[in-house]
Amino acid sequence: MVMLRLLLAMALAAAAWWAAAAEPRDAVAENTAKAVVVAVPLSLQPYFIPLDDGGLAYDTIRAAFAASGYRVQSLYVTSRTLNALLRDPSAADCIPMAPPELDHGWNRTAGLHPLHDFAITRPAQELDSIEDLGSGRVIAYSGAKHYLGEAFRAVVASNPGYREISNHRAQVRLLLQGSVDVIIADRLLVSWYLDYLEHEGEGHVELAFHDLFEPLALGFVCRQADIAAAYDAGLAKIVLSGQWAKINERYHAEERSGPLAPRSQGKAAATAEVRSQGAIP
Repeated sequence: MVMLRLLLAMALAAAAWWAAAAEPRDAVAENTAKAVVVAVPLSLQPYFIPLDDGGLAYDTIRAAFAASGYRVQSLYVTSRTLNALLRDPSAADCIPMAPPELDHGWNRTAGLHPLHDFAITRPAQELDSIEDLGSGRVIAYSGAKHYLGEAFRAVVASNPGYREISNHRAQVRLLLQGSVDVIIADRLLVSWYLDYLEHEGEGHVELAFHDLFEPLALGFVCRQADIAAAYDAGLAKIVLSGQWAKINERYHAEERSGPLAPRSQGKAAATAEVRSQGAIP
């Protein structure tokens, strides 16, 4: 009986060893990687797509951290919760969509993909400058006044028809319904949603995109300096390996909003190219 138990124990140990040996290296690395909690906006497609647990920006975050030995845990949040986390970050290690002036208590990383906000109207309407937003029904995204500069802030302050909402799809819907005159939103985000509407059988929609604003780096901040440094190191790796370019291609980012990925091969040249595209502030 003792011998039988000994043989059984040896068999179980051997089975466990073979199972561990057969486990893919990627799975082992995933299990041993350090976890980092990242707040993920619920309404910012295609940068973050909760239903797919992915997105243009989120795939970049995950790939960059993986290249530095970290495993991302998602904390899906509304825009309101995201803004609250910027003031009290206890629930998340890193937060995207950080406004440019946010510095205290955070470590700013090299950033994510650039956002390029446009003033968007129906095709017949003309807009030549930011000053033209001083009248009419204008809807921007939440926090736009903090991102788009003093000139924009001063102009819309005198416009009683200006307001901000957190739902980007609702912005587009209101414009298509004729309920507003202008929406302020990122071109890639709106183009992505228009493609969705066309796919759903609502037909092709033409809108006019008025280029009144400079591109903005999509800010990404972390509580701890070592985590921010790990992200930056991982981002440099995936840029040089070509993985970043493949992420852009996956979401058709270049054809919708211009080139985002670097074309150079050397590390210094690649970093300079990424900076020139606005992804690294």
